[in-house]
Amino acid sequence: MEDKAPSSSHDPTQTLADSLRKDLQALKSQLESQQKEHHDEIERLREFWTLPSLPSDSDSAALQNVRAEHRRTIDLIEEGMASLRTSRDTLSLRITDLETTLSTTQAELQTTTNSLTLAEADLAARTAELQTLSAVSSTTAQTLQATTTELEATKTELADLHALNLDFDTKLSSTLKKREDSWRNKVKVLKEEIAAQKQRIEVLEDERKGMVKALMGFWGREEFGGGDDGFEGVDGDGENGREGRSQKFRYRYARA
Repeated sequence: MEDKAPSSSHDPTQTLADSLRKDLQALKSQLESQQKEHHDEIERLREFWTLPSLPSDSDSAALQNVRAEHRRTIDLIEEGMASLRTSRDTLSLRITDLETTLSTTQAELQTTTNSLTLAEADLAARTAELQTLSAVSSTTAQTLQATTTELEATKTELADLHALNLDFDTKLSSTLKKREDSWRNKVKVLKEEIAAQKQRIEVLEDERKGMVKALMGFWGREEFGGGDDGFEGVDGDGENGREGRSQKFRYRYARA
C-alpha cells in the first residue's frame, strides 16, 4: 500500500500571510513615495518664494497672481500633507492591524504546522498498523482457505465413511441374521436331541430298574432257593438266623 502525501491544509493560511506581507510592503512603499513627492514639491515652492523680486512694475501684478496661485498651491499641498498624514496614520493603524493579523496568522500557522506534524506521525503509525493488519488479514485469509479446503475434504471423507458404514451395517445385519437363524436352527435341533436323549434316558432307566428287579429276584432264588418270594428257610436262631434275616431284609429292599 503506497502512502499518500498529506494534503496541505495550511496552504490558505500561508497564502494569507504572504498576501498580508505584500500589502504591508506596498503600503509602506506608497507612503514613502507620497511623502517624498510632497517634500520635493514643498522644497521647490520654497525655492521659488526665495527668488528676488522683479524690478519692473508692469510685472508686479503678474507676479502677485503667480504668488497667489503658488499660495493656493501650497495650501492645497498642505491640505494634501494633512490628508497624507491622516492617511499615514490610517495606514499606520492598518499596518499595525496587519502586523497583528500577521503575527496571529503566523502563530496559527505554527499551531497548524505542529498539528499537521502530529497528524502525519499519527498517520504514519496508523499506516504501519494498517499494513500489519493487512498482512495478518492476508495470513488469516490463507489459513481460512486452507481450513475450508481441509474441511471440505473431511466432509467428503466422512460422507464416504458414512456410505461405507451403511454398507457395512447392511452386510453385518444380513450376516448376523443368517447366523441368528443358523443358531436358532441349531438350538432347535439341540433341544430336540436333548428331548430325545431324555426320553432315551427314561427308557433306559425303566429298563435298568426292570433288570435290577429281575436280577435281585434271580439272586434271591439262587441264594435261598424255594418259592418265588425267596424268603423260605431264613427264620432260624443264632448266627445263621441273624444272617438269614439280614439277607431277607436286603432281598426285600431289592424287590421293593
